[in-house]
Amino acid sequence: MSHAITHMVAAAAGEVASCVIRVPTEVVKQRAQAMAEHSSLSAFKEILAGKHESVFRGLYRGFGITVMREVPFTMIQFPLYEAMKRWQAKKTAKAKVNAFEAAVCGCISGGIAAALTTPLDVLKTRIMLHKEVIVVFELSN
Repeated sequence: MSHAITHMVAAAAGEVASCVIRVPTEVVKQRAQAMAEHSSLSAFKEILAGKHESVFRGLYRGFGITVMREVPFTMIQFPLYEAMKRWQAKKTAKAKVNAFEAAVCGCISGGIAAALTTPLDVLKTRIMLHKEVIVVFELSN
């Protein structure tokens, strides 16, 4: 398998696993930020009360769209980051880039990935903050 595909698959698998923790945290944070009188604790308690939806659906609202954003983001960022490091090392005739060069490569590759996936990020935020459950894809019989 090529280096780029290896990095894409590893990044995608890592992102899906991290979303299990990140999504509930993100839902609570965004709801607390969107409602001026709410703290993170009160937003969390509101979700646990389950008034509008089940606790699971409340905590994992936006899981699918988050994965749909994170996977393309990492599939762009990580192969680009590794390619930029190899290019910089080759350009400077070194075996490896130093920490500063790696950080610059990370900033550039992350910025490009973020710019390309921003529409998905906006959609994710709107789904997480919406009061009612939004059906993004509906399967018909």
